[in-house]
Amino acid sequence: MTASEALKIVAECGLNIEGTAHDEVMIQIKSALEKQIPKKPVIEKGQKIFYIQCGSCPECKGRVYSSANCFCHKCGQAIDWSDDNA
Repeated sequence: MTASEALKIVAECGLNIEGTAHDEVMIQIKSALEKQIPKKPVIEKGQKIFYIQCGSCPECKGRVYSSANCFCHKCGQAIDWSDDNA
C-alpha cells in the first residue's frame, strides 16, 4: 500500500476534531502520510552549488540538495527530484 492509498483510507474514516485521543492520532497519521508523498522542490534559476541542484522545501522552505537525500532535513517532507533539468 502506498502512502497515497493509506491517506485516502484515513480521509474516508473522517476526522471529528473534538479533542479526543482518537482524533489526535488520526491527525498525526494524516500528517505523517502526507510527508511521505514526494513534492517538487521550489527551485529558483541558478540555484546550483558545485553541480549539485539545490532548492527550497515546498512545505517549510528549508534548503534541500539533490545529492543529500530525498527528504527535507528540517521537516521530513519527501522531495521529488525527478525530471530535473540540471
